[in-house]
Amino acid sequence: MRMRITGTIIIMVVCVAVRAADVPSGSFGEGVGGISIALLAKGDVAGQPVIVVRNENPTALKVQGAFAWLLLAESRDVAFYSDKMPLDVGGQEIAPASELRYAIPVAQLQARAYQKGIKVIDGYPQATAEQGIGAGAAGRAVTNLLAAPLKAQAVAFVPAGGLRITVRSKAATLSIARIASTQSDDVAALVERFRHDAFAARDAADVAAAKGAGVIPALVQGLNDPTMPDFGQMWIATALTRIGGDQAAKAVIPLVDDPREGVRDVIAFHGPTMKQQGVDDAIMARAKSDRDPVFTAWAARGFAEHGRPIPQGLVLAALASSEPRARAEVAEVLAISADPVDAGRLAKLFSDDNELVRVAAADAVARHPKQAQPIIAAMVSALDHPGESARVRIVAALAKVAGRDWQYVADGPTEPNNTLLQQIRIWGGSRK
Repeated sequence: MRMRITGTIIIMVVCVAVRAADVPSGSFGEGVGGISIALLAKGDVAGQPVIVVRNENPTALKVQGAFAWLLLAESRDVAFYSDKMPLDVGGQEIAPASELRYAIPVAQLQARAYQKGIKVIDGYPQATAEQGIGAGAAGRAVTNLLAAPLKAQAVAFVPAGGLRITVRSKAATLSIARIASTQSDDVAALVERFRHDAFAARDAADVAAAKGAGVIPALVQGLNDPTMPDFGQMWIATALTRIGGDQAAKAVIPLVDDPREGVRDVIAFHGPTMKQQGVDDAIMARAKSDRDPVFTAWAARGFAEHGRPIPQGLVLAALASSEPRARAEVAEVLAISADPVDAGRLAKLFSDDNELVRVAAADAVARHPKQAQPIIAAMVSALDHPGESARVRIVAALAKVAGRDWQYVADGPTEPNNTLLQQIRIWGGSRK
């Protein structure tokens, strides 16, 4: 073990030589000049991340002057790059057909904003003054980025024999942030993450659920912030249902009548997972009120898909609604039901005047292709209804049912499409 000093940051690197067979080849990124690297999220005995450098050359690889760094992504639009991590500890070299593991000093690393337009020169990002983040710009500790798993890629620069090779690992997910912490700065950063994009908000919901009841007040505050994007609102509502318990139930119950439809529908679907009587009662009161048929359909799905008995009347109320989205959402409930009565109801959706409903019914069957003959007959008949989108989805669903490679091309050549539809009609008739 050696210590290298870069500026005012001390980086400790641990190197361990291993045989090339110790790490599966599929873990490595694309090699250059016989050199490749892998980023292992839990690569050492303590479960900490490591970088593995593989030498596939017939001669030893000297790593003098070599270094690595991490590209860390919090979302599609927010990324950081870490300090350099020197790989030439103690004048190491890598024997032919061998590897070296480098323990990543997460606690010591700093990270800086990786903005569009930054160029990688001599293997490392070179920010310019015009980008507002010059080389001397202060960074943040990697463990203080945001309290969530980060998508990461390792990049290594190896000036081997004057070739100056840059290689990249495959992407990995590193849980290096202070997930278990409930410090106020972490919670504020967590709530802020719900604003980035839908992918970051989904990851933030996972972290919030892991943190538990301690973050509920901050989540409620974020949900009530009028500047919170729609996707952030819905993922915060999802996180509240996943935290569960009495405190979360108190926060969730008022959301049943929230003015934002997306938030209401999230509670209708995910609320039943909480198994809280107060939440169930609030959901049922709205679902049976005829005020919000789409909410009613989502509630039916929520109970059904989470393995709970569907309260009486929800499915019929959604099917009877004049709102096509309600009829469409309840198709999934009918498709997973083993009740012959529900099979008849699903079959009727294929003759619905609204194409959206027929599309939803087809997609539901595609996900659950073991269906009764009356449903299949209704699907074959529905091929004659107008609407190319529904026809494409119905053929795709029937292909799943039949185990065939049927593909209908919307607005494609007439003759091949008609020939395919006739084949399907013949197949359907043979099943009677």
